[in-house]
Amino acid sequence: DISLALGGPEFWRLRLGIGHPGSRELVAPYVLSTPSHEDRQAIDASIDKGIDVMPLLVDGMNEAAMLKLHTKEPRQEGHRGNE
Repeated sequence: DISLALGGPEFWRLRLGIGHPGSRELVAPYVLSTPSHEDRQAIDASIDKGIDVMPLLVDGMNEAAMLKLHTKEPRQEGHRGNE
């Protein structure tokens, strides 16, 4: 338990959303299953974006980090990404 190891819930964390399978009964198997190739790419991109904002967080620029983290990058011509 991370909270126990750190002495409480007061710490920064990067939370990644992985969608929802549509039914409450399917949530646990969905979360615990191997992600599709497309979902894996989205997860990796989210982790990379979180790593990219770390210097801002270390410098105390929390609002700038959150803005960068939650701003969608412009789509490249001819590229169809998840939106």
